[in-house]
Amino acid sequence: NQLKTLLVSATLSEEVTEMLGELFSEGDNLIEIRTDTLRDEILYYYKTCMSRRERIQRFEEILPLMPRPLIIYVGTKNDADLYYKKIIDNGYCRVEQFSGDTTSEERERIINGWKNNDIDMIVATSAFGVGVDKKDVRAIIHLYMPPSVDRFYQEVGRGGRDGYPSLSISLIYHKDDISLINH
Repeated sequence: NQLKTLLVSATLSEEVTEMLGELFSEGDNLIEIRTDTLRDEILYYYKTCMSRRERIQRFEEILPLMPRPLIIYVGTKNDADLYYKKIIDNGYCRVEQFSGDTTSEERERIINGWKNNDIDMIVATSAFGVGVDKKDVRAIIHLYMPPSVDRFYQEVGRGGRDGYPSLSISLIYHKDDISLINH
């Protein structure tokens, strides 16, 4: 037997794994190797906010305390704009914004700046991360509820890849977040 297809991913749900097996294997020729592990170096914190205003306030309170490099994940382009502006308004300048609307040239510039430690913070939608492997990310803030555990795990897994501690802070406002997921 020769290897015909190799599928590699950091995070796959059981449903996706089964579907890929059906699509890409012949009979019982599927060989699956999984190394799913919990990331001991990540410390998880979760705060439920009662309003959008409270979430913004909590974010502005913790921002100066956060270790860097830092990724701030948001659910929409509008939220990326909002939080990017909040960060700039609070006096930070080594920050960039990354979303599905980011052009190829901007992506390359941002990723190079991020890898070269010219940028301390990235405000991003889920578009950020694919192909970006920065080992020393110290914190991830979620300002939305990812639509699945897999998405959360993938995003939070961008922190602490060097084996040193990393923070995961989720500021959740259920009304907005559930509406976004249902949309």
